[in-house]
This record gives sequence, structure tokens and C-alpha cells, in this order.
Amino acid sequence: MAFPCLFPNGVNGLHTARDPTITFTDYNQSRLLNADNRWSSNIPYLLWSANLLEEMRLRDSISIAMQIRLSLSLGSTVRITAGELLKGDLSENPELSENSYAFMQNIRGSSAYWNRATLDLFAMFRMLGPRTFFITLSADNKNCFDLMCVLAICDGKNLSDDEVKELSTSERRRLLSRYPVIVALISLIAFKLL
Repeated sequence: MAFPCLFPNGVNGLHTARDPTITFTDYNQSRLLNADNRWSSNIPYLLWSANLLEEMRLRDSISIAMQIRLSLSLGSTVRITAGELLKGDLSENPELSENSYAFMQNIRGSSAYWNRATLDLFAMFRMLGPRTFFITLSADNKNCFDLMCVLAICDGKNLSDDEVKELSTSERRRLLSRYPVIVALISLIAFKLL
């Protein structure tokens, strides 16, 4: 996907030759945390980069999963071929068909991901005993004074405490939607401080 508003000269994109080369994650992180907020405030770019990151993780996971070696009864190993997978003749190795989706455990929302999360939760119960309570926390970003102060500074406004308190609801919503990466980072920091 092309983003002419973000790359008006067509240079310094993801595939530009660099020394040393950088990964997509490093490239994306440098764009999103850049002082120039063109990338962090562009919602289509954020969604595109998140989608591309998930796609790359899935492709890497599939590549690794296809390198699994079948162990035969003689103790030797052979690679799985596409023909064997298409025929479905994996009777000598039933654990392969049972765990055929395990490569997706790093992809959020997949059944393998939730299976692993469930097993981790059961392991936690087994190790620590049953929990006596659960806490659900929800941030009220729109009415968070400190967050609004930071977002006003990001927006180039130097507001007093009274001016921040008097911001209209529409102005608060505009600030929250304009700087989603800053909001996420501050929410993460606040959560870690709990």
C-alpha cells in the first residue's frame, strides 16, 4: 500500500537499502515513536502496519512449522512434503495432525493462541491456587487530566491547568483520536505503575 502523504518524495520506505539493515519491527517503531507524528496519527497507516506485522509473523510461523521432521519407525527422519499433507496420510505420526495448528499460537485471536492462553491460566491456577478475586480496570482517557496535558503539548498548545480542565468534550475526543500512539503509551505506563 502506498502512502503518498507520508512519503511525498518516495524515499526512506521500508525496503530502502540501509547499513545496517533493520527489521520491519524496528522500522515501524522508529516511525511510530518519531517526533514527526505523521505516521502515528495516520490511522490507515497504523492498521496497515499492524496487519503487515501479523502477516509476517504468520508467514514466519508457517515456514518454521513446515520444517518439522517426521520421525519414522526406523529412527530416521524425513521432511513433510506437500503431497503427504494433501493426501492426509499421516497415520504413522498422529501427533502431527493433532498439533497442526500449533504454529498459530503467536497470532492473536487464533484458536491456538487461546488454547495456549487457557493452558497458561490453568497452569497458574495449579501453581498458585485459585484466585479469590479478579479486578477489571478501565481507563477514562477522556477525563484524565495528565493525559490531556500531554496531548495538548503534542498538539503544540501550552495550556494552563484551568484551560486543560475546561477543554470541551469534542476537543478531548479530537486530541485522543489524533494521537493514538501517545495515548497507548501513556496508558501502558499508567498500567505498569499500578
